[in-house]
Amino acid sequence: MEERAKLKQVWEEAGQGHVFAWESSLGEQERQDLYEQVKAIDVLDVNARYQNLTEQPQSENAPPQISPIVTYKLHECSTEDRQKWRKLGYEALRDGTVAILLMAGGQGTRLGSSDPKGTYNVHLLSGKTLFQLHAERILKLQQLAAAGTGQESIPPIPWYIMLSEPVHQKTIQFFQEHNYFGLKEEQIIFFDQGEFPCITPQGKIILEGQGKIATAPNGNGGLWQALSSLGLLAKMKRSGIKWIASYIIDNFLAKVCDPVFLGFTIDKDLDVGSKVVPKVAASERVGVLALKNNRYTVLEYTEIDEEKRNAVNERGELVYNASHLVINNFKFSFVEKFCEDLVHSLPLHIASKIIPCIDEAGVTQSPEKPNGWKIELFAFDIFEHAKSLYALQTERSEEFSPLKNSSAAPTDNPHTCRLHLSNLCKKWIVQAGGTLKGEEDALCEISPLLTYEGEGLEALVKGKEITLPCYLV
Repeated sequence: MEERAKLKQVWEEAGQGHVFAWESSLGEQERQDLYEQVKAIDVLDVNARYQNLTEQPQSENAPPQISPIVTYKLHECSTEDRQKWRKLGYEALRDGTVAILLMAGGQGTRLGSSDPKGTYNVHLLSGKTLFQLHAERILKLQQLAAAGTGQESIPPIPWYIMLSEPVHQKTIQFFQEHNYFGLKEEQIIFFDQGEFPCITPQGKIILEGQGKIATAPNGNGGLWQALSSLGLLAKMKRSGIKWIASYIIDNFLAKVCDPVFLGFTIDKDLDVGSKVVPKVAASERVGVLALKNNRYTVLEYTEIDEEKRNAVNERGELVYNASHLVINNFKFSFVEKFCEDLVHSLPLHIASKIIPCIDEAGVTQSPEKPNGWKIELFAFDIFEHAKSLYALQTERSEEFSPLKNSSAAPTDNPHTCRLHLSNLCKKWIVQAGGTLKGEEDALCEISPLLTYEGEGLEALVKGKEITLPCYLV
């Protein structure tokens, strides 16, 4: 009881004592749960962060200096370079110096589902989900890395998967039910990002129930603190990891731990290698990699003025054209040093959201309009601390098809994901010497267990007519 009284006093002195307003109405277990939640929150830190978010600058700062970054276009790179990078990538995989990192904390909210986005069924011919596609790409990658070495296999590539509290249990259960999709259970390391209390624009912590504080995952930038505080960086170091290949869950075409991209990062000895694709148009509302005051960053659409947004080079290409795909390779030593010295310096970002909260009668309501802030960290804010970062530009049709929206939206929906994967598989069949027969819009799918990026299909399709729809496995 004395500990509770001290906690309550600290919160009341911090101006957040309203979280105890309904304490007398709670049962003992509910009261215990509330105090456990309160105990886990540094209320003074919450107040300090709110102040930092809302304080006004003392003077008008000069506009930031914006400039483009160094970008390598993969299709313009020499065959020798691409072969060298692929060789370096596979060597690193065989040596066990690479960890794969997946950010998968999101729910399929905009898809009409509260389940983990990685478990969502977009109705491919195979019925596979994102988690299964990604797992099978890792299996194939391990097979390709071992090929030609006289070995039957390589050490399993560790797959670190960052979740959030709302999807944690369902994700683990999904993997268990599917026997880890053929991967070894011990090579998959699940961990959770942190959470942050939801607050009002006036800085008050929101109660979503009489005995429960509203919290939300702290954004994909919570990755860095989680890796450090949970001992995962130390685990990587003990395992000899030198490179971290990271990506996010919702990209249906993601080349998980692409050996060419990995070798590119290793060859250039980069702190960060980042995959990009060209913008569809100058007006496309996407974040682009650039330099801001001589520091690497992802510029939001609104941060680039119209003149720069439409600027073109001597080849007629947009100057600010490096659309960030959230596919990045990190040098382990860079991440380790950042987490030791600078992890708490990441800037906070506000997301105005509709947050269920209690009314004056203590009844939980869901407002019609945004009523509070979710405080987030962005993973790419680590970029500004990098000494070297180059972009590798690839083809959108081969690398990027995000699942973000329901079928009612015109883009980035289950239909476009199926279509883009189908078109890529059709392209691979034709490149391997096959011909396609059937309706043009009929689906085509090739199992990742059969090919990683179109290699090795000749024996199956060369000189043959493939009738659509088809699923090659």
